[in-house]
Parts: sequence; structure tokens; C-alpha cells
Amino acid sequence: MTKLTREALHTLQDDAAPFGVQSVAVSTLLAAFEHELQVPNEAPLAVWRWLARTGGNAIALLRVNVIPGDEVVREAVMTLKSANVGDEVEDLAITILERASNLSSITDADVTAIMDGEPGPGRSRRLIWFLEAVHEHSGVSSAVLVALRDRWASSEKHYLREASIGVATLLSGLDEAYLARLLADSSPRVRSAVAGLLGATDGQDGHVAERLLKARMVVEEHRQVRSDLHLALGSLAGP
Repeated sequence: MTKLTREALHTLQDDAAPFGVQSVAVSTLLAAFEHELQVPNEAPLAVWRWLARTGGNAIALLRVNVIPGDEVVREAVMTLKSANVGDEVEDLAITILERASNLSSITDADVTAIMDGEPGPGRSRRLIWFLEAVHEHSGVSSAVLVALRDRWASSEKHYLREASIGVATLLSGLDEAYLARLLADSSPRVRSAVAGLLGATDGQDGHVAERLLKARMVVEEHRQVRSDLHLALGSLAGP
């Protein structure tokens, strides 16, 4: 590690240091993360805590491929378990997890706790990002995914029924009963989202997707949804 990164960490840990100076120190350590330089062990956690405390914008993390440190992951997970931390800090926690070097410490119980309740539109979108990140890194059990998908699909809130489709994309195969139910949903946005999912189907599930789309096309009256159904069928047909 360099003297510069040690000094940057010291600045972050100094409560008397001016905000502007600490901001420069954070930028220095983020640059070190970006270039995968050796940094003091305490640096990732110090950067996370400073950004969370100051409402730091997640954009600052976008140039960093990997953020090391299991402690950072644990604190980001605890942040997501709290429903009232604010949008910026939630975005920050999810960005941290997307770029974490190891998410194996996140359990199905953590995922279930974080996804509990009926989040608002913004939080539900961020939770899908979180779920995708964890599933890509270490996997989420099918039982947890199905339970969440079905709970959101049964919500009175149309945006959660739509968000359930994002969960469904993480499951292997097509659940025909679930998809047929949402293709008949009262919300055109939900029906269009299902069409999009079916249009991206490949392999042996293609015939199931085609049958569902054609059946819906017979009764669908909404112009945009019909257009999306046509587009999905065209995607299945290929070039």
C-alpha cells in the first residue's frame, strides 16, 4: 500500500477533518479500488461509512469494478433491512453489493428479510437490482424466489405485480399458470411485461411461450399490449 492511501484513510477517520478534505480522501481510495491497488484493511469500510453518513451519491462507485471487504457487505445488507434509510443510501448499498468481491455471506434469510413487506415503486426496483446481484454472485434458492414472485404477483399494487416478473426471470423454466394469470392482469403494463419475458424465451420453453402469447392475442384489446405481443411472437420466430 502507498503512503497516499494510508493518509487518505487517516483523513477519513479524523472527525475534525473538513468535509472537502475527506471528500478528496474518498476519491483517492476509490481510485485505488478502481485500479485494484493494495489499500489498508480498514479502507473499504471507512469509505462506505463516509458515503452512507454524508448521503454520498452511488455514481461515485460506478467506475469501481470490485469493492473488497466482507464487513462492507454486512453493513450494506443491514442497511437494506432498514426500510427508512432513504433512496440515496439504498442506491449506495445496492451498488456496493453489485461490486462486492464476495456475496457468499448473504443468506436466504437475509434476502427474505430485505424483500419483506410491500415496498414502494422506487424501493421495489432497487430490491430487484439487489436480488439480481445476489443471485448472479451466489444464487438464491428457488423456494425463496417463488415465494417472493407469488407474493408480489398477488399484490393489489400493479407495480409489484409487474416487479414479480423481474423475479420470475431469475427462475429456470416457465411457470405457465403464473404467466397466464398475469397475461390476464388488469394492468396493461403488467401484460406488456409478461409479453417481454415470453419474447426472450429460448430453447424448449419456446413452444409454451408461443402458445401463451397467441392465446392472449385472441382476446387482447389494448393497442400497446397487442403491439408488444406481436413483437414477442416475432422474437420467438427469429430472424
